[in-house]
Amino acid sequence: MIPIYIPTRGRAGCVTTLAALTEELRADAHLVVRRDEYNSYINNYPNTSIKVLPPRIEGLSATRQWILENCRSRGEGFQCQLDDDITCFNTKDDLTTWSMRSSTNDDILLAFAGMIGWLIEGKAMASMTDRVSSARPQKSDWYENGRVSQVFLYNVNMIRNIKARFDRVPIMADLDMTLQILEAGYNNRVWTRYSFSHKKEDSPGGCALYRTDEMKLEVAQKMSELHPGVVTWATKHKYNREYVYTTTSWRKFRR
Repeated sequence: MIPIYIPTRGRAGCVTTLAALTEELRADAHLVVRRDEYNSYINNYPNTSIKVLPPRIEGLSATRQWILENCRSRGEGFQCQLDDDITCFNTKDDLTTWSMRSSTNDDILLAFAGMIGWLIEGKAMASMTDRVSSARPQKSDWYENGRVSQVFLYNVNMIRNIKARFDRVPIMADLDMTLQILEAGYNNRVWTRYSFSHKKEDSPGGCALYRTDEMKLEVAQKMSELHPGVVTWATKHKYNREYVYTTTSWRKFRR
């Protein structure tokens, strides 16, 4: 269907995304790992394609950019990148309620085929949302120009054409890329019928290996500079600590 790249670090024995995918999607799934972890991953996933990052590439954002620049895409220029901690996919039975069930293999294939179809129609990016902060149920299967989460497909050629990059900030690269696309005048489309579940934030491995409160603050400030009038940030005292929150004005992109 489409090449799927899964950046992963520190989770050689627990890339739950592979198990969540259907057999058809796993057939073209590729783990993207650091050289010093290659042996651990190949031992745990001997039947999965594994791509090794150059030594200079550090962090998820830089890894996403390396994939964009160096990894194969489908003939039309389509790629998919997934986080490594997806535990399952969900389907809303009724778009007017919160009712959800675990997706069947047919559901998952239909969702991915639908997103590829949107790219063929001319969308720059297509995605589904995570279960925790998924789109509020509506009387529509999807909506235009919204947030993108850890499941997303995109048109490599469109992204290169506008010179958008994943590596401008060390975290929140998916949000930054989405806003670069929308600010350039391209559209994206987000499923409301389909969503996914994943491990909680700060689970061992992945981004949690380098994400800190100081970094969150720096990135929030940087995002507000990169997207003036669109992204704002604030702090809130919660659980005996200061949390950094960012807010995005999606209405600016309603078309």
